[in-house]
Amino acid sequence: MWNTFSSKILISVAGIILMAALTIWYSAQRKSESTILDIQEKNAWNLLNTVTAGIENEYKSIEFYRAKQTETRKLELENMVGIVIDFLQTVYNDIESGNIPETEGRNIALHTINNMRYDNDTGYFWIHEATLPFSRMVIHSTIPEYNGMPLYPAPDYFKNILGLREDLFFYMNRICRVAGGGYLRYQWSRPSEKDSVPYNKISFVRLFKPWNWVVGSGLYVDDIEADVQARIKTIIKELNHTFSEIKFDKYGYMFMFDGSRNIQVHPEFAGKVFDDMKLPVEARNVFEQILKHPMQDNYIEYRLWKPNGDKTLYNKKAYIKYFEPLDWYICVSYYREDMVRPVNTLTKKLLTQTLLLVLAGLIVAFIMSRNIAAPLKRLVSAAELIDTKGIDATSIPITGSKETRELGLVLARAFDAIKTKDNILITSSSKLRITLDSIGDAVIATNLRGNITAMNKAAIQLTHWNEDQAVGHQLNEAIKFLNQDTESLMDDPVEKVRAYGQENHSPQNCLLCSPNPERRLVSYSCTPIISPDNTLMGTVLVIRDVTEQSVLETELQQAQKMDSLGQLAGGIAHDFNNMLAGIMSAAELLEHKLPQDDMTYRKFVNLILSTCKKAAELTEKLLAFSRKGRIMSAPVNINTVISDAISILERSLNKRVEVCCFLKASNNTVTGDPSQLQNMILNLAVNSERSMSNGGILIIATRNIQLDEDYCKNSAFVLSPGEYIEIKVEDNGEGISPAAISRIFEPFFSTGKSSQGSGLGLSAVYGSVKEHNGEILASSTTDGTIFRIHLPVSTKNAGTVQRSNAEAIINGEGCILVVDDESIIRTVVGHSLEDLGYKVILAENGEEGLARYMENRDSINLVILDMVMPQMDGRKCFKKLKEINPDVKVIMASGFMNTVSITEMLQEGILGFLQKPYRRHELSKLVSELI
Repeated sequence: MWNTFSSKILISVAGIILMAALTIWYSAQRKSESTILDIQEKNAWNLLNTVTAGIENEYKSIEFYRAKQTETRKLELENMVGIVIDFLQTVYNDIESGNIPETEGRNIALHTINNMRYDNDTGYFWIHEATLPFSRMVIHSTIPEYNGMPLYPAPDYFKNILGLREDLFFYMNRICRVAGGGYLRYQWSRPSEKDSVPYNKISFVRLFKPWNWVVGSGLYVDDIEADVQARIKTIIKELNHTFSEIKFDKYGYMFMFDGSRNIQVHPEFAGKVFDDMKLPVEARNVFEQILKHPMQDNYIEYRLWKPNGDKTLYNKKAYIKYFEPLDWYICVSYYREDMVRPVNTLTKKLLTQTLLLVLAGLIVAFIMSRNIAAPLKRLVSAAELIDTKGIDATSIPITGSKETRELGLVLARAFDAIKTKDNILITSSSKLRITLDSIGDAVIATNLRGNITAMNKAAIQLTHWNEDQAVGHQLNEAIKFLNQDTESLMDDPVEKVRAYGQENHSPQNCLLCSPNPERRLVSYSCTPIISPDNTLMGTVLVIRDVTEQSVLETELQQAQKMDSLGQLAGGIAHDFNNMLAGIMSAAELLEHKLPQDDMTYRKFVNLILSTCKKAAELTEKLLAFSRKGRIMSAPVNINTVISDAISILERSLNKRVEVCCFLKASNNTVTGDPSQLQNMILNLAVNSERSMSNGGILIIATRNIQLDEDYCKNSAFVLSPGEYIEIKVEDNGEGISPAAISRIFEPFFSTGKSSQGSGLGLSAVYGSVKEHNGEILASSTTDGTIFRIHLPVSTKNAGTVQRSNAEAIINGEGCILVVDDESIIRTVVGHSLEDLGYKVILAENGEEGLARYMENRDSINLVILDMVMPQMDGRKCFKKLKEINPDVKVIMASGFMNTVSITEMLQEGILGFLQKPYRRHELSKLVSELI
């Protein structure tokens, strides 16, 4: 029976069909599973990167909010204390004018302030005396038992300045005595929790001079941090909602946990602690490994139940990315069987159809032996057409006998299944395209021959090549890379990958040439595409536009250069001031010794003092540039300052220069030094006059502008977003060359003749602008030059700043140790102090000063220390003196003053400062106050 022709045909056809169908089924299943899992892995990482980038943006917003809230609350403190000071001044004025008795006026003021509250009744005020060391509390709004209590000697509770073991109110008094007021950080219990652990607190204090009262108010740092934590909780809540909308198949999901093992986002375990969950041992061990290596992007495979109530364990895969600032682990997970289920379903159908196909083959083989070639030929013709033109080229013919028609139907269903699989692959390709277009860098893919096969949106925007036009072209026909310095053609990155089979990067930033007429500064990396069998299939070129980044780096380098020049200028001014101090002191001493009627020699002494004063003005400009000079801080009407400056200019400028003034700034108050602000205007105006040798127009104008966060972040100066006053000084002179305009703020650099100035005017302007937290910009053409200054608007009311002109000489008695490495200063200061009635001991450095103090500590009443000395500087010497005698009285003298150093040394116990060169009356006044 089995040897018949029909049986051999039947067995042969059935065997061939069965083997072919099983081979196709097996390879199709494996390839489909691998493709789907690879696509899902790429989608998972892309989704993780996108979510992490969003979280990073939210985190930056939180950090900005924390800093902004702190500054806003500090300004609120300063404003509220200012209101109380203004109220006290009003009461004091009524007392001075005789409207109310002093005792009644003080009682009214204290009663009113004691009941003042703000910020939902959590903000309050206190007042204590500024006298040292026997100060007392005047009122405390929330702790009435402190009212009238002596504050010296201070209990340990008051020694709570952060970082210092120092009395709180003693520290406040020193701030007010030196600067009139300021901020400080310390620890203090909340009014509702008097006996609890103290909290970190920020306060602002200010001195009310008429009654020698220190007025203060504060806020708790924890209140700000609570708002920040609330924002973080809001982010987690939003992520819960967002993650719940993201699904991988039916049961795949996103979740998130932190380094403390708290599960923050999860469809089943949100709000639980990782250690409290009854996870399988395999899953627990894998998560432990991830927590040990948080910085590595990783994935884990484990078994876990699905979030549908079924506790059966399934194979699962999770991709994890770590966000370090918040200690968060963001995860995308899916169940493997869910991903491959469509493939398994498809292959099962294919297997079923294969079995049917085998059955049909048996029937066909039987019929073939009975002359059924015609229907079979039609099927063969259809199959050949599909093979040459594709599966959509024709349909399977249903003809012939019942059996051949059934075979046609089986083949039609099989090809429909194949079409369905192709549609799945097309959908996956579409998802890949969406992912590529979401990448911010330009991405270009090429085949092995270097022809472009795909471009994302960023690449189209950067190169101005349409993807349809670019695909099929060689990469070097579409774009080229040039050396940034020589503009010579660089090697084709794709050719290097094809030659060596390794990833390569641009050796430095380079220029991109493309149909885009604007050349852009870019960096690139080119990576090979490797097949599973380790064969090179093509390349992926990623291009990053760094044009704006390069501009910002150039501006940063210029700012760093100006800071370095500031350090050099400060050092020169310091040494020069030391010499001037000796000359001026010697001249004043000589003037004091000359007879009143000796006008001949007095004339020469006055000439020396006058010359020294001009030299001191020169060093003052250097100090202004280096931001180490003297500066007042008060509300100033900038329009008034400019008007006063114009009054001076109209008397001194060339008559052929016309001054036009347009003061349109309505919010015209800034916080600063009126003298420095006026000098800024004068220096800029004089600079403009020198560029208009034949006369011209000088325009000075003001207006209010808003600077946003992006502008401030990209500025070379340190700016905060908000309202600013723009001061514009414009001339129609000769202009400044492009080569010179980048150097005009450097000390001693001048575009004019050597006889026209010292080259320090614009340097002083630059330093003053930075000291006032502003920025200065310069632009110039052959038609003239424009300077723009941006200064932050102050919310305080401008007042009249008065400077003391008293030059009375005050005599005294006592013993003073003078420590200075400059011989001339030691000599003249020693003679000046002796002439004032003091006994003087001299030392030429810190070590000798310590030795002299040890020998005479019982008789020395005051020490005058130079700040900068070899071997041991003044600050180190002061610390050694404090170790010898904690109550030692010390004055520090220096050629320049640094605001940060002054604050630190005040905290350490320095009682006063003398800035060189100082006059004899300044020395006598400060010494008499401290002895």
